[in-house]
Amino acid sequence: MIESEFTSIPSKAFNRYSSIKIISFHNYNKRQFLEKINSNVFHRLTDLREIDFRNNKISKIIHLRLDLRQNQNHTLRIHLENNYLNINSFKPNSLIGGNGRRVILYLGAYNQCNPELKSLNEKVFKPFLLENKRNVMNCMAVP
Repeated sequence: MIESEFTSIPSKAFNRYSSIKIISFHNYNKRQFLEKINSNVFHRLTDLREIDFRNNKISKIIHLRLDLRQNQNHTLRIHLENNYLNINSFKPNSLIGGNGRRVILYLGAYNQCNPELKSLNEKVFKPFLLENKRNVMNCMAVP
């Protein structure tokens, strides 16, 4: 697997319309260095199907606001497992903007949890769930 030394993804990093389907900053063998995701990073990637940020050091998501410009029916999977997320990592409404897409948000399961994410902020996750009745969060933790 390739290692990345990126610590953040700047706003408008993907500033052109593109047919990119998968973005991954994930390495199974070694924790990567990504700490922060800025706003409006993905809004021009109209065919995006998966964003994989597992096994990084993410503690702050400024506005993941997808704001995907064109309405699509495909599912978008966002993997945030095994990071440093906590209740203050997300800003209100930072997860909305799927524009008709079903979004599945993976926050952690079993040994891939975000151990500091002990509760979910209603101002962040309620708008995400209400935006599309097919949106799903997966945040199973080991007791």
